[in-house]
Amino acid sequence: MSTYFVPQLDYRDDEENLSLVVIESVETEAWRFYANWAALRVESLQNQRIISPIK
Repeated sequence: MSTYFVPQLDYRDDEENLSLVVIESVETEAWRFYANWAALRVESLQNQRIISPIK
């Protein structure tokens, strides 16, 4: 279960908060991409019998 921090929007300062949300969402996407890559890499190694499958 992953938890992502998303800043609360404060409409008194839209521009600043919008950039915060954009930065957070980019970081979230990067982490999701990395997690997917790591999972695929582990699966690939398991298929090649380089590491034993997790029981």
